[in-house]
Amino acid sequence: MNWGRVLPNITLEEPEEDTLCDLFVYGDVFSDFHVTAWYHRVFDAADWSGGGIGRNWPWASGGSSILAEYGTLHLEFMHLGKLSGNPEFAQKVMNIRKVLNRLDKPQGLYPNYLNPNSGQWGQPLKLGPEAFRFDGGVEAIATRQNEKYFILRPEVIETYMYMWRFTHDPKYREWGWEAVQALEQHCKVEGGYSGIRDVYASTPNHDDVQQSFYLAETLKYLYLLFSDDDHLPFDHWVFNTEAHPLPVIAKDKTERPNEVE
Repeated sequence: MNWGRVLPNITLEEPEEDTLCDLFVYGDVFSDFHVTAWYHRVFDAADWSGGGIGRNWPWASGGSSILAEYGTLHLEFMHLGKLSGNPEFAQKVMNIRKVLNRLDKPQGLYPNYLNPNSGQWGQPLKLGPEAFRFDGGVEAIATRQNEKYFILRPEVIETYMYMWRFTHDPKYREWGWEAVQALEQHCKVEGGYSGIRDVYASTPNHDDVQQSFYLAETLKYLYLLFSDDDHLPFDHWVFNTEAHPLPVIAKDKTERPNEVE
């Protein structure tokens, strides 16, 4: 069976025999550029893959269920990537809202910021590093100096916003407010906000750079986290990788989203 172009720039054909192959795309790029705009095709591809995409690799020392870029026995997860907290992500795509509603203790990305079991923050500054690892007995810890910096990225705040919208669990707004306080306390400088060179240091060392995505994405997702659900509702809008809201393609005019003032 020839599937043709079921995803943009990706051609899938059913193999004649069992085949092991690699599909490598940076996790955040794949999800942000493709998944949100091509849901129906992604569902077909995930079903066709039979669980090959998003497999839960067992080398995370603490048993976290992760969805990460994987190459060899050297397992590394970039801050930009996404963690599902679900060992069978591909099979759960169609029921992702139910999965999020059932989510009790987020694993993978979040313990790097706050341990859900102890309730204690993992870093003195309450901010996460650019990258961290799950190998050699290390779980969700940045081991290299060039991985310990925080450059005001939005992905964690984005996660809180989505989780709040799906579950309305007050802890996600509480965590978001903790992030606001950490940004105000450690990143605010004269004239704006600065990244930090080492999130594990007790005193921040600023890099004197305010990234453009801090205003375009981080603050936008914080705003949406504390906004009502009917402001940019998810059944009418999707956000691209730069947090720009795009209207969902509707079958007729009656299903099209209203203009946002």
